[in-house]
Amino acid sequence: MAAFVPSTERLPAITRPGTRLRKTTKRQPQSFTTRTCPALAVLITLPHQQINLFRMSSTTPADRDIVVVGAGVIGLTTALILTQRDPSIASRIHLIAQHFPGDHSIHYTSPWAGANFSSVAGADENAIRWDRMTYQKLCEMAADEKISKEAGIRFIPGREVWDEDVLPDMAKMESWSKYVLDYKVVPKNELPEGTAFGITFRSLVVNPAIYLPYLLSRLTSLGVTTSRTTLPSITAPFTIYPATKVVINCTGVSAQTLKGVEDKKSYPTRGQVVMARAPHVWETVSRHRKQSITYIIPRPYSNGTVTLGGYMQKGVATPDTFASETASILQRTTDLLPALKTLPDESKNRGVDVLRECAGLRPSREGGARVEKERIGEGWLVHNYGAGGTGYQAGWGMSVEAADLVLGILGEKSKL
Repeated sequence: MAAFVPSTERLPAITRPGTRLRKTTKRQPQSFTTRTCPALAVLITLPHQQINLFRMSSTTPADRDIVVVGAGVIGLTTALILTQRDPSIASRIHLIAQHFPGDHSIHYTSPWAGANFSSVAGADENAIRWDRMTYQKLCEMAADEKISKEAGIRFIPGREVWDEDVLPDMAKMESWSKYVLDYKVVPKNELPEGTAFGITFRSLVVNPAIYLPYLLSRLTSLGVTTSRTTLPSITAPFTIYPATKVVINCTGVSAQTLKGVEDKKSYPTRGQVVMARAPHVWETVSRHRKQSITYIIPRPYSNGTVTLGGYMQKGVATPDTFASETASILQRTTDLLPALKTLPDESKNRGVDVLRECAGLRPSREGGARVEKERIGEGWLVHNYGAGGTGYQAGWGMSVEAADLVLGILGEKSKL
């Protein structure tokens, strides 16, 4: 995959304003390994700068006894939380991954995220708790001007509406009303035609092209070591690194096939989006319908890039993009927010300023994410995967609880 391209530079677009959309994709499949545009998680994104910042460590100190498998947002966050709980623990952590920030692969989900705080997460007790914990942490980061820029996180107005046949879980809305800033129910006479319920609130948006390197740089600066490795199984670190006491499984979409995990509840959820330029749009908007979800997510610190979506296709793993889906996305998003078609300094509509089409896979799991421990011989596995499209929205909460499991295991071992 080519390096990240600045979002202000015109990319060779698949579709342009005024360009006729093809009905089908006949060319060679365009996966993340052959395209420039990131796409995924709740939604999708276009990184705005080239990232090749970190040299991966080729060796692991013999005394490192905590191995984190996976360098997506979940793996990086789990490792960081462990170091925050106990700064000395950084010297015990080794991070293994096939892909690191700056890489492009359909199997590396995190760089392609939207990513915003929205209602797409589940309404079960775990999802509600993880959402709350993560929202509060992201608010803390966004409120700090220095961290906001370094991590690529900003506050943004949020608006979501639902059709009559897909109303949100009201227990979840009740939970949101207690902690989500500026939460308000939209009066019925102000709802768009065809919708039955709506909310406005203070959301957050994250730029993965900034956030992932930020997390990794913090870890390496604290002394966490890393290696680029493809493991034959999730238990392999116990053999490769004999000092290992705990392996933290943050393998995302690989949890379905990786030996030792092979989780039959895990599955990919394909998404397709359109990246566009709309520097005048600073609001994240979603409409929920029975057959689709439509969303507009501005990218912070990206010179005006927005993500337009989208699709959530359960069990579909193709990396191809399709002109018919692009046409649907453009129609739905401009119906939802007509301002997408016109820049502020122009007097007439001229179509969406399309940059790129993207497709990617969300690491979904029936019943929600798996955060639990498992005994493996003399060692332990701590599982933390299956966030689907909510890795940025719920990932901090998930990772806090995974870190608690790790610290509990280490505490028990220290008493032996």
